[in-house]
Amino acid sequence: MLATPIQPEVFIGREQILKEIYEILFSSKKQNPILLLLNGQGGIGKTTLVTQYYLRYQQYYSHLAWGVAKPSILDVLLKLAAPLAVETSPEMEEEEQLEKILTQMENLDAPCLLVLDNANDLNDLGKYYPDLRRCSKFHLLLTSQLTQFELVKSYEIIALEKADALGVFKAYYPQHKAEEDELFWKIFEAVDKNTLVIEVLAKTINNLNNQFETHYSLEDLLTDIEEKGLLSIQKYADTSVKVDWHHWEIQKAAPKDILLAMYDVSKLTEEEKTLLSVLTILPADAILFENLKEFLPSWQKIDRTLSTLAQKGWLTFQQTESRLKISSLIQEIIREKQQKRLEQDCSHLLQSLALLLNEQDEEGNEKEENALKQIIRIYYPIAQTVLANFTKTIRVLNEDAWNLLQDINYFERFIKKAKSDNQLSYEVLKAFILQEEQGTPQVHLLDAYQEMVNICYHTRQYHEAIHYQKIIVTIYKQDENTDKDRLANALGFAGQICREYGGKYLQDALKYYQEEGQILKELKSDGTRISRWQNDLALVFQALGGEQNLLKAKELLEKALDSNIQNFGENVPTVAVRQSNLATVFQDLGGEQNLLKAKELLEKALDSNIQNFGENAPTVAVSQSNLATVFQDLGGEQNLLKAKELLEKALENDIQNFGENAPTVAVSQSNLATVFQDLGGEQNL
Repeated sequence: MLATPIQPEVFIGREQILKEIYEILFSSKKQNPILLLLNGQGGIGKTTLVTQYYLRYQQYYSHLAWGVAKPSILDVLLKLAAPLAVETSPEMEEEEQLEKILTQMENLDAPCLLVLDNANDLNDLGKYYPDLRRCSKFHLLLTSQLTQFELVKSYEIIALEKADALGVFKAYYPQHKAEEDELFWKIFEAVDKNTLVIEVLAKTINNLNNQFETHYSLEDLLTDIEEKGLLSIQKYADTSVKVDWHHWEIQKAAPKDILLAMYDVSKLTEEEKTLLSVLTILPADAILFENLKEFLPSWQKIDRTLSTLAQKGWLTFQQTESRLKISSLIQEIIREKQQKRLEQDCSHLLQSLALLLNEQDEEGNEKEENALKQIIRIYYPIAQTVLANFTKTIRVLNEDAWNLLQDINYFERFIKKAKSDNQLSYEVLKAFILQEEQGTPQVHLLDAYQEMVNICYHTRQYHEAIHYQKIIVTIYKQDENTDKDRLANALGFAGQICREYGGKYLQDALKYYQEEGQILKELKSDGTRISRWQNDLALVFQALGGEQNLLKAKELLEKALDSNIQNFGENVPTVAVRQSNLATVFQDLGGEQNLLKAKELLEKALDSNIQNFGENAPTVAVSQSNLATVFQDLGGEQNLLKAKELLEKALENDIQNFGENAPTVAVSQSNLATVFQDLGGEQNL
């Protein structure tokens, strides 16, 4: 009955779903009709899937029919009159024709198959659902963007796996190279993993390029999508592509027209259209329902409108977190189709956000700090996105948009002023990052991640500093164009943060420093850079402890020290630092021989620091204290008296440099007290 649909050009990654659909339809013992709703976003591959099912299993059915439910399911059912040999006439009412057709359908041998493609009209499906239930001899397969309907069993069709999506792309664009896979993954994510979009883009660039010359690369395509949007790519004007139109006929069309045809707004109510306009300029992901009610305070029963839109497949609702999500692809389509009404539809949203961003309350008083922080965490980043999407579509600043811009500018100045307040900057940055990330680190947030690392590191929030520095390292590693020296620096800083945090993060520090060292060797870095890396890695081995690790630390620090002496001479501050670090390793190794080596190194470091900074410098006091601990470890009255003399000088320096009540002075006093204890005797105690 009716024409057979066209075999899909490409069918990849859905074989298991075909089997599952077959099992659902044929495993039922009921005599009633079996209705199965294959639902999913527009362009995800529902029609291709059901076409393949129709062709794959047609031998199991006595009769088959396929129709596109546009403008109505009724039109499909009425077209069955001729193949069923039902006599009708133009004078006959549609209800009478339908009754005769349904009666004839009940006389057919079971099982039969009826496919209703694009059954997206909720009201239309509700109207003819009772008639469909009368088709007791039929398996009824409906493809739809509706997420659910009545008690009809649904099967959600989700996006293809990454490898399968790449297979589809390569089938339509055979010139794709393996080294461009990473670019494809980014494009796949940028288009919401939409199968039809992938097909259209592949055919577009295949038409624009040839085996001799690449005129429009995947990198060009990704840049256009990110900067201009999927529907605003200028290259669409240079080509048209062929598509299987509902798998009935092959038509040639402009890529933009194909993408716009995925979603039809004509059957939506005015309230639904208005709310979609609002949602299309809000951030695509994770808008809290409570926030939306704040943004649209005068909207009555907004929950019902949202619920209907969710049922019709325009948005999703995360029940556990009460968050709304709308596809960025749907946002682009709505902005394009409803451009003429967008300004009016969104006026209340712009006005509400401007009021929420205002630094004063209704009485004209400046809002409290907590209220300001809430504005910065929640409303400010949302307002930025709203204004960007609105002006990108309308291309003018009307009064509402202008007022919102003024409030955004105020808070930009407020944030800049808050830079000196690390905690406030931290909250601002974190809110911005969470808003932009939506759970997935983003390359365009690199500057924000680096700023967050600096804030967290200097405020000793090491755990978060490590988290964001790891993201930075990952971004650099994934970008094949990243400067190797920059990656080495990122790895080194990640190692430094992990080392200073210590504990379980020491192993991470070791890994980062070792990776840094490998890159430095590849780059053939100069001796200064290598010696600094050797010193840093040695400090990790020292912190890990144990004889083997301490010996590794000793070896690395000896190399670093030799390199620095060779490059700078013996009396520079850097050499004194290396000598001091190596001395502490000898101290940790213990034993008289090692302690004597530590003593020799620290004496050289002390002499160098006095020569470079003067006898009363804070650095000299540190060297005196370090050397004193070695004399104390060596033990014996002579050594303890030397330790006492050094610590008295260090204490005098600290008092002179920092004042009597400084923490450093208290440490020096405590160290000196332990020496008096070791000396013993009533006077010392």
